[in-house]
Amino acid sequence: MSAERFKLALFSADDSAQLLSTVESKSEGSYLSYNEHDPYRAFMVYSGEEDRKLQTSSAALGTLAKNNGKLLHGKNVFLFPGNGIHQKQMLTILSGVSEFLASELKKLEKAAEEFYPVRLLDEQTEDAVIDQLRVFASEVVLADLWIKSGCVPDYLIGYSMGEYAAAVCSGLMSASDAMYLLVQRAGIMHEDEPHWIAAVETDADTIIGIAEKNGLEIEISGYNAEDLVTVCGISKDISALNEICKSMRIRLSIINQTHGGHYSGLKDCAERFTDIAKKVTFRTPHRKMLSTVSSGDLTPEQPAYWGAHIVRPVLFRQAVGALPRDEISRVIDIGVSPVLISMAMKNLGNIGAAWIPTIRSGRNYRKQILTAAGNAFLSGVNIKTDFLI
Repeated sequence: MSAERFKLALFSADDSAQLLSTVESKSEGSYLSYNEHDPYRAFMVYSGEEDRKLQTSSAALGTLAKNNGKLLHGKNVFLFPGNGIHQKQMLTILSGVSEFLASELKKLEKAAEEFYPVRLLDEQTEDAVIDQLRVFASEVVLADLWIKSGCVPDYLIGYSMGEYAAAVCSGLMSASDAMYLLVQRAGIMHEDEPHWIAAVETDADTIIGIAEKNGLEIEISGYNAEDLVTVCGISKDISALNEICKSMRIRLSIINQTHGGHYSGLKDCAERFTDIAKKVTFRTPHRKMLSTVSSGDLTPEQPAYWGAHIVRPVLFRQAVGALPRDEISRVIDIGVSPVLISMAMKNLGNIGAAWIPTIRSGRNYRKQILTAAGNAFLSGVNIKTDFLI
């Protein structure tokens, strides 16, 4: 990166975080530097575009502006998306971001060999199971990167399959046990008739009422926000619902046409999986994972919880609603595509927090991660650069 141009933005170290000055440079160096004796906080951004003057990261400055220039000293929330965020070559690209990520992914690959024949990092080979494991692995190592870099979560929320990565981050189970469960889960999933999943921008009562009125068998598979749910049903019913929603100007997006999830027709699978989960050692978590499965009748330490995880709807809105709104300073999407941030925003509203995507789909992973770390830094986290570069 020595040929790239940099701009260093200097901010005062007190809570006002006043922008002091900017300096252009062509030399490499620490992206972030801070200690309690320094008169400033620094954030460096870079670009390979030699033909234009660099601007200080608009996202970073937006973090300050949104919070009236104040550093935030509250709690951190990590969001873990489900397996729908899989991208081609995602682990290969992540391995090239830093030595830390490469090393951690190799460890997970070695552990996964015990349960599945396709190698995690052999991304020329794809199937539904290995792609789930790759999403899981990406979230585990990215969460660990944030933690090692100084941003430690106080609350964890996983959406659907993302709850397995959240469980590992919480200390509830090992990464090896989680991968074992994911492989076993995939092996027992069976639908008498394939179901589709769709996201609908309306409330649960409205969409169920429409379905019942038109004789369609639809179930809510995810309560995401007041006016956003996911539904599950056989293909002809989802297709019919789509046409009805179009006529009513209700936005519906079909997001999975290969299999369903989180609906009552998977009850037998859930019971079988509960027995499988009994073979895993569940530990007392050392970080708080807010459940998207249970309203209190089950806890993640129970095997039955992971059976229920298959058949019950995702209670994302409930989990986000359980956060202490006045204490949250940062909400960080751990996925390689930040699909959960907008849903969390819908539920939490303007709480004065920094909303930070780790990576945006299709963009330079390294630059995105550095920008995310910079945004966390500017919001008050003393980022350690050792694991980032």
